[in-house]
Amino acid sequence: PDGATSVESCFNNCTSIRELPSTFKLPSKVEQVGQLFGHNPHFTFESLPQDFFPDTVQNMGGFFYEWASLKSLPDDFKLPRDTVRADSMFAKCSALETVPAGLFDKAENVGNVKEMFYLCTSLEEVPEGFALSSSVTATESMFNMCTSLRSVPASLFSLSSSATAMRSTFYNCPSLLSLPDGFTIPANAETKNLFYLSSDFLVGGQKMPLHYAGDDPKLLTGCDWNS
Repeated sequence: PDGATSVESCFNNCTSIRELPSTFKLPSKVEQVGQLFGHNPHFTFESLPQDFFPDTVQNMGGFFYEWASLKSLPDDFKLPRDTVRADSMFAKCSALETVPAGLFDKAENVGNVKEMFYLCTSLEEVPEGFALSSSVTATESMFNMCTSLRSVPASLFSLSSSATAMRSTFYNCPSLLSLPDGFTIPANAETKNLFYLSSDFLVGGQKMPLHYAGDDPKLLTGCDWNS
């Protein structure tokens, strides 16, 4: 019904669902959509219609979890205005290749983006201009196991100065070999395992060097690079 405020997990683990009808719409005032279609590796949905989510949505956690065929989002796709949670939103979307630069432009209250792109193994870059909202406090394992990720923008954490929980944000990202000179991380962030590589991704028992020519003191002296 259009007046529903929660449809969370309604079709979670319904692995026989292959696609959505063209007329499918979420309730206009819905707030909770977490894992609505989660854990469905058989979904053949390759992209997302514009204006799919109303701005009233607060919990986006795990919405696209394990949509194995999702390759892209519209260039102008943004998190809904009222989003508070986006943790595991695209986790295990192994075909996802691109993300919109303005994904966080409207979401001024989102705090939790933990594991947002966990195991997005086809994602090669985070585009220039992509920046987390100033309200973000937790990015733990945000790009964990993004094994193809090669570049991130200097703007990534430029607005999120209050972020503190950043452990393992780039855990097991073996293709990330350099950071932009202007790249910085919040001064009070917990950075343990930030760029950690497990033994499966070492070359000759050694980690490939990560190049950074910037001057962020937190990265230069306060970041635990390998543990």
